[in-house]
Amino acid sequence: MRVEHIQHERINFLNDTRGTTAFTEFVPGVGATYQLSPQTQLYGGVHKGFSPPRVEDAINSNGASIDLSAERSVNAEIGVRTSPMKDVALDIAVFRNDFSNLVQVGSIAGGSTAYQEGKALFQGVEVAGQFDRLTQAVEGNLFARVSWTWLPTAEQKSSFNSSAGTGTIGNRLPYAPESLLNFTLGYRAPANWNARVEYVYVGRQFSDFDNTVTPGPNSNGQEGLIASYGIWNVVGNYTIGKATLFVAAKNLTDETYIVDRTRGIQV
Repeated sequence: MRVEHIQHERINFLNDTRGTTAFTEFVPGVGATYQLSPQTQLYGGVHKGFSPPRVEDAINSNGASIDLSAERSVNAEIGVRTSPMKDVALDIAVFRNDFSNLVQVGSIAGGSTAYQEGKALFQGVEVAGQFDRLTQAVEGNLFARVSWTWLPTAEQKSSFNSSAGTGTIGNRLPYAPESLLNFTLGYRAPANWNARVEYVYVGRQFSDFDNTVTPGPNSNGQEGLIASYGIWNVVGNYTIGKATLFVAAKNLTDETYIVDRTRGIQV
């Protein structure tokens, strides 16, 4: 059981204004695990989610408090983690995040300080696996790691209060890709060094509540589909005494892709 008290203060030195706002919230949660066997454990939990708005969203530049509620949700999961054989570890969980209030704030850079808040539901499955010592042909540990989040439900359950539009009940929520995938292949030497290559995949996602696919010809870039993308990364580490030297390269294929439209197109 947890109680959070957050006090915000914003001071604008240009016009000498000051504004404050405060939030107090009781945040309970319960979790449990059960050992099904020496190799397998069942786990689950239900927790209240709470996130206050940012200072700049709760108080405007003139010091006035904006009638913006905190995010609140009930988050539940149940899963199983197991090691069915030597050097193999698996984890699978089903989750449900039910928001009584989900907040999304408009872009100041895009000329809008509008905010949206309403009811929403996210639910899906997460799967993770670690596979060690893939071969005995080399010393050290050649391993693979994979994690996948499948989010079939990211649903708007009510009209969102907004001066910029309310969206449609049943639409998919913006910035909620249906699939996220991470795959890593790595090698840890018996001494001194290790390296890994990683593939990160993010499924397509909408950028607005109306699920706009094709932006208008004179659009400011804040609406339209964000296509799926995948990137390759590589990391290497070498230890010398108490120091570690490392090198990392991100997006090896040097692709350009859209990742965000909240403030206009960001690549």
